[in-house]
Amino acid sequence: IMAVLGGQIIGRLIDRYGTIPLIFFGQFFLMTASILFAFGSSISFYHILYTYMFASIGFAAVNSSISNEVTRILPQEDIGAGMGILQLTQFIGGAIGVTVSGLLMTLQEGWIASVMFRNIYLVLFMLLCLSSLILVFYSKRSRRLYESD
Repeated sequence: IMAVLGGQIIGRLIDRYGTIPLIFFGQFFLMTASILFAFGSSISFYHILYTYMFASIGFAAVNSSISNEVTRILPQEDIGAGMGILQLTQFIGGAIGVTVSGLLMTLQEGWIASVMFRNIYLVLFMLLCLSSLILVFYSKRSRRLYESD
């Protein structure tokens, strides 16, 4: 429900501020959620519920912004293929994410479940940090391309 309601607002914010700031916004929410999941999931299921709201809004912001960015940077005749490749990449990324999470759980066999999940969320947090760093470089490159046009 939060993603649906947030999606309306996120769409307006993309139109107003552009895609890059909203991707940063979404990644911030995903980073916040991963840290809250890592250190608070064992507190109560209410904590998980409220934390999931951060993750849901973050995912909606990133997903909408990336789709919008793809349609913005590709020529009109390539948008369909570009969106298809984006969806394929997201599908494969989801499968790889589940596989890596399972592998990390197997490597931590015998550990307490809360510690295992905390470690997995911390790895996710580090991947989000890396993704944000890549986004900074993309943002600078994109800005330079606009200024040269």
